Amino acid sequence: MSETKIDEDDLTVLTSHALVAARKAFEAYLEKDGNDPAFWDIRFTAWLLDEGFEHRMERVEIEREVKEGK
Repeated sequence: MSETKIDEDDLTVLTSHALVAARKAFEAYLEKDGNDPAFWDIRFTAWLLDEGFEHRMERVEIEREVKEGK
């Protein structure tokens, strides 16, 4: 797996890339025993927190949904 260095100053982009990697790992886990990930609607959400870990500053979300016939 090739790694791309992401500018950690842009936490939204870094978080989005991490969520996409998580989605791919989730789908690969489902596929390992022959399951089709199309049977799952997948949404991953991450919250960026302040330095004191007390307040949510930003929500980053990815979603992959399969709709038949659309």
